[in-house]
Amino acid sequence: MQCNVRKAASFFSNQLFVSSPRQSILRNLATATAQHAPIDEAPCMSSRDITGTRTRSAAALSRAACQAIRVSCNTGRLQDAFHILNSIRFNKAAAGKEPSPPGVGKFEPIHFDRPVDPRPASHALLHGLIRQGLSQKASQMATLMIQDGMKLRSVTLDALTTALCAEASASRGIRTLPSRLRQGTLPYVHPLVLNSAALRNGCLSEALRLMQKAEQYRQRRSSNMFERLIEACLLQGEILVGSLLFVLLVKDWERRRSVALRLASAQSQEHELPEDLVAEHILMHSENLTPTPRLLNRIMRSIDSTLSQECVDSETIQPALQALANITNLLDDRRLPLTNISSLIRSLYRCPRVDDLIWIPDRNGGPPRQVNAYKYFHATLKRLISDLPTRPLNTIRFDPKSSIHPKLHELAEYKTVLPALDLPSYNALLHYTLRHRLSPAMADRVLRHMTEQRHKPLAPDISTYNVIIRSGTLLRNNSLAERVLEMLRRQKGNTDHGIMVNAPCSTYIAKKVASRRPATKTLRSSQDELTLPSMSSLTSLLANERTLCAYILHLVATGRPEAVTQILFHVLPGLAAIDHPARALSEANTTRAVPQKVHDGAALGPYFFTCILHALRKDGRTGLAERLWLYAKKAERASWDTAKPWCLPTAAYTIMIQCYGDEAKRSASRRHVRSAAESAAQGENSLPRRTDKVLGWARFARRARVHYESDRAAMGLHMGLFLFRSMKDAAAGVYEQLMKLPSSPDVVQLQMEHPQPDARLFNAALRLCTIRRSGRMRARSPTHYRRRHRFATYWLARLGHKHPQWTPALQEVCEAMSSAGYSVPVGLRYILIGRWPEENGSVESGRHIVDRQPYAFPRQRRRWHPLRLYTTKTRGLPLGRKVVQIAR
Repeated sequence: MQCNVRKAASFFSNQLFVSSPRQSILRNLATATAQHAPIDEAPCMSSRDITGTRTRSAAALSRAACQAIRVSCNTGRLQDAFHILNSIRFNKAAAGKEPSPPGVGKFEPIHFDRPVDPRPASHALLHGLIRQGLSQKASQMATLMIQDGMKLRSVTLDALTTALCAEASASRGIRTLPSRLRQGTLPYVHPLVLNSAALRNGCLSEALRLMQKAEQYRQRRSSNMFERLIEACLLQGEILVGSLLFVLLVKDWERRRSVALRLASAQSQEHELPEDLVAEHILMHSENLTPTPRLLNRIMRSIDSTLSQECVDSETIQPALQALANITNLLDDRRLPLTNISSLIRSLYRCPRVDDLIWIPDRNGGPPRQVNAYKYFHATLKRLISDLPTRPLNTIRFDPKSSIHPKLHELAEYKTVLPALDLPSYNALLHYTLRHRLSPAMADRVLRHMTEQRHKPLAPDISTYNVIIRSGTLLRNNSLAERVLEMLRRQKGNTDHGIMVNAPCSTYIAKKVASRRPATKTLRSSQDELTLPSMSSLTSLLANERTLCAYILHLVATGRPEAVTQILFHVLPGLAAIDHPARALSEANTTRAVPQKVHDGAALGPYFFTCILHALRKDGRTGLAERLWLYAKKAERASWDTAKPWCLPTAAYTIMIQCYGDEAKRSASRRHVRSAAESAAQGENSLPRRTDKVLGWARFARRARVHYESDRAAMGLHMGLFLFRSMKDAAAGVYEQLMKLPSSPDVVQLQMEHPQPDARLFNAALRLCTIRRSGRMRARSPTHYRRRHRFATYWLARLGHKHPQWTPALQEVCEAMSSAGYSVPVGLRYILIGRWPEENGSVESGRHIVDRQPYAFPRQRRRWHPLRLYTTKTRGLPLGRKVVQIAR
């Protein structure tokens, strides 16, 4: 206690820069004392009245000191407030015959005639510092008060934590520390240790230190403190610290449950209840620290935003992997008391295939060990599927007249902490077994446990059947997808849905593989039968937009993209209102052309428009794709006024650029132009004549040059670059437009995903720019491109000649590629010599594209791609390219 008084007095005296009590301090004290004095006494007092000529009680002096501190804080005289509090602590130390703390002799204290309790004055000064916005000084003062043994209310700690987190968000990551600590790197802290020294922001460091002191001295905390501190850590990029705080929250919940179980065991055996356990239980129950699915989802969103980047480095991805491992370890040990863990399951199977190591604690109490992150995550999911939890967190009832806390029965639960999962978690596991494990047998185990073995079995919803349809298509198990579609078509509520549109007979597409044994084994295992749960006839299962998207992709995969046109006009009859040259060609297939609002299309979402564009591109309907694109952009703008705003993803821009690339390639390809006699001799099955005219698309761009309207390749290049430029400015433009909307809240604007360029977009743009030189720009060996680079450099230095294959479009795409963090392909660098600094186009950026293939795929060998960026296969099966179509 004596040491704590010395520390506190030293801190408070260091905040004071005067050597004697000023008249303003005495005036504030005299006024405050007069307010608490009897009516017959004079309201004006001098310093002699305060120091003992008139006897005042300790409570009256304490109230007067608090009022004087409030007045000093409101008037901005914080030095006077610290002087009053230092004087109270000095008088208490002198009355207790304790030696004077260091630094107290530097100022002249105000002498009181009796010891005054410093707790009310300390609280008054603490609240004044919080109101003045001095959150860091208030945190340091609160820490010293806790060390002094003063009890702080949870509301005060909540307010102080909120102020620190708000100041941390305003400081934008700047570490507000003294100059002696601001220089140099942060000290090394083990990833499994929660230490405030690892935080870059000084306000967050103070908030975490305050929470740790409150836990050490048994102060009452709240769930709001954890949530606000975790939110602030995630906003500042401190994902690892946020995950450790969530683990600490779970451990506090476990400790409260353990104490409750020990008390329940003592009561059942009629033993005397230990007083320390009862007191600890009452304190922990008053804190009510419980992890929530909302907090887990918030952490998973931050982890996914880091792991979902296409090009990452080890320094960026390592904290996210370790944060995910900290929470995964709770799931692996069955210590996560949540039923909805779908976000965690999705984050685990979305983890890219990397070789980074993570730290996990040893189950036997040994030192932590390092394991491969990718293998550990998938092994945890496999152990979860093999032993799914069955029972929920049931409670044990107690006699309410017992001497234990009356709500103890809500805390004592079964030994199995991990409860039975909910329906979204089962759907996430089903998606994992079919798409990443390629195992219908494991999927059948998940479905059987959900519908039969689980306590209170769950009936599948439409999301369950959507997963089965899409997975059956990718596994080339067409009978599985067709069976689910037939079951949905028999439901009465789906009579007007898009899945009711009839399609022509399908063809089964098989791929021959000769020497790839793992791929053959994967294909054989993926054809296993999956027992589908029966649909209840009592409740109608309505198909949604995801069902329609799965059906469209199933038609494209089975060679029937022409049927998508009928589905399009069945779902969007308002598309007829879009003015486009393809209108007359498309309306011949429509069944009902009635007006429709664009808000109806906004409710379908971006995934629907992307799937439709993909099908139209496969069918070669560029004009109808343009028409749908215009409608989708209007629906995108209309969605910003709703509760769920969205933007068209990068894949939609890529598909449209590929459409224009296909049109330009048709013009650039050298086909044999048959004469009229040859065409008549070959009959009706002959191929049409080659034409370079633009028919049915790009006619709405009247501002283009005149010769574009008759040149298919030039118009395709023009329209493709137009979309490419709009894609580059999409994120900034959309954000600026959203900020101008008064009806859209800021939270929704920040959570909406903006399109970002990826490798597939740049590959489509490069193909568009080099489509006319496809014959001369074939992939060569590295030696060939080194020789071309030397020749181009020589001719530029000797004669000043630049490469003739250079185009402004290629220059624009390469500059955008370099700005996005990608390196220019080797086969295109020699063309840019003399028109762009060589260090921008030839030096590797150091970023690599991570492998996001499913777990069952064999590791893909990186091939030589001199003309495009490297991409990986993430859908379908890892089979060869020989295709044999067998009619069913």
